[in-house]
Amino acid sequence: MNTYNSTTTYSLTGNTNYDYAVRGVNGSGDGAWSATSTVLTEPDIPGTPTFSALTDTTVTVSWTAPTGGAATYKLARCTGAACTDFTNIQTGIAGLSFGDSALSLAGGIPLDHCRVQYPSGAWDKTSRSETDFI
Repeated sequence: MNTYNSTTTYSLTGNTNYDYAVRGVNGSGDGAWSATSTVLTEPDIPGTPTFSALTDTTVTVSWTAPTGGAATYKLARCTGAACTDFTNIQTGIAGLSFGDSALSLAGGIPLDHCRVQYPSGAWDKTSRSETDFI
């Protein structure tokens, strides 16, 4: 007889509550169901950032909501052509855009990268969207 104490569920929808219950089974039949437990999945990846209202020191960054939505978003920015060190510039964004008014010029041209992420921990390459603007 195989004994398992965990299982993995695939193809869930982001930002969705799922209820789970478990019961034992043996040669005599099924036991009673356990109490249910609910888990809220993390949101999916937001859409790739787009930019509008670009000036020498400001830009509006917009993105689309992930499947299932998200409660809030984080926005991070990095400067330079080969940038890898992103800095969170705003957390708790309830909408789908943010006006960034703290850009600096690189040779007269704003050169920044932005990433949008739901608030669930450290940035990681599998959970961020990225767009460059020049």
